[in-house]
Amino acid sequence: MKRINITYLTLLVSLLLSPSLFAQNKGGYEIKIRVKGYKGEMLYLANYFADKTYKADSALLDQNGWAIFKGKNPLPCGVYMTALGYTKLFEFAVNEQFFTLETDTADLVANMKVKGSAENDMFFKYQLVSGELGSKIYKFRNLMLAAEKDSTKKKEAAVWRDSMSLNGRKEVNYVKEVVAKNPGKMFTQMLQTMEELQIPATPLNPDGSMVDSNFKYHYFLAHYWDKMDFTRDCMLRSPVFHNKLKKYFDQILQDPDSIIYEADRIIAKSKGTPELYKYIVQYITNTYANSSFICMDAVPVHMILKYYTFKDCWWVDSTEIIRSRTRAEAMLPTLCHQIAPNIAMHDSLLAKEIIRIVKTDTIIESRNAKILAQMAKFGTTDLHKVKAEYTVIIFWDPDCSHCKAEMPFLKEIYEKYHKYGVEFYGVGVEQEYDKWVNYVRSNDLKWINVIDVYNISEFRKYYDISSTPVIILLDKNKKILAKKLAHDGLELYLKHELKISDKKEK
Repeated sequence: MKRINITYLTLLVSLLLSPSLFAQNKGGYEIKIRVKGYKGEMLYLANYFADKTYKADSALLDQNGWAIFKGKNPLPCGVYMTALGYTKLFEFAVNEQFFTLETDTADLVANMKVKGSAENDMFFKYQLVSGELGSKIYKFRNLMLAAEKDSTKKKEAAVWRDSMSLNGRKEVNYVKEVVAKNPGKMFTQMLQTMEELQIPATPLNPDGSMVDSNFKYHYFLAHYWDKMDFTRDCMLRSPVFHNKLKKYFDQILQDPDSIIYEADRIIAKSKGTPELYKYIVQYITNTYANSSFICMDAVPVHMILKYYTFKDCWWVDSTEIIRSRTRAEAMLPTLCHQIAPNIAMHDSLLAKEIIRIVKTDTIIESRNAKILAQMAKFGTTDLHKVKAEYTVIIFWDPDCSHCKAEMPFLKEIYEKYHKYGVEFYGVGVEQEYDKWVNYVRSNDLKWINVIDVYNISEFRKYYDISSTPVIILLDKNKKILAKKLAHDGLELYLKHELKISDKKEK
């Protein structure tokens, strides 16, 4: 028997299920389950939720193997399971609230008797037929693979391949038959949602050329959700929906604009189904907040600013909504494909002169006036005035261990690609001038080095600097191409932009 980790069978917390799902209903539920061969043990009832399982109820098996699960409020629709200790016994459907399931340990599925649930009549029959066909497909596939390894058994391999295909077609036809005979059933909806999308051949022009070279991709986007019922949230409590949602976003072009467009489209479909809507919003926001792809922070920023509102985000308290929106707004100025905010900074000589003049001035207004006067007199080193095909901004700190680890590699990259029009703009983020200038000089950092000892530029506010190093790549117009790179990612990106192969570079 399959096993599940019983520690997952915990009560659903309020962040996963809204109180609306447990609205008062005098009918409640009563599910009687008998498993001959077991007695005197605790039988757990658990439900799926996305990619996890949670405890819904528990009951003691009596001496005849009966357990009764009973509650005042109806159970949310979905796929449930029984578990004995750490052992998963069988799954069943909950749509009706009053029914009986009776089986024995000889064969939990084949010997199942259902009373009072048309949904489970269909559910267990499907498991039985699908299991038998699946076993045959698995058997013929193994025989085919074994025969294919022997060049003298090509005919046998063909026979097994045909047998495998035949049973595969039987399985497909059986599902179609079940769906056709049981319209509107929850389990029918699950089968339709599980169905793989069949993409037709790409249409051709009379001359044989493709009408649309991206036809299959566009068809996938347009029809992937055709058979999903977004008006009910039963699929959320099944092993189906989470995997379908994940597959969809995994196969979308990993570009923030494409993902945002599709996210808005899917969320609009689920707007009238609170729990489904909530899960999709959370899934997309969290997935792309932790994405390893460059520039994906545009997705959670969009999600938070559009959906995390007091009206639409009922499951999050107002303090967290405000905190999330404030964070998203701070990230806006440095999203990819935008012009990087200009910053006017001080080189080592100007910074030293400013420190000398204002170091004894304790009045901020007077001090700042003197700093601005020096900046006007000597001029600043402005990011937007850097003339280069590509500009790399490095926010760093001489006391930062990660910065020290990256600097030798960054120095090597600078020396390697400077001749191609790549310039570095290194910003010391702390106010300790002596440490900064000594590190720059002792490590012979030949790129543009600047600092803002008195934080006149407010660069942290514009660039959302919470840790170091932060590396951002700009094009010649100072548009952000990539950010939060490590040295290896920076070099790969530069090679791509400059169209330099390793062979050519050597």
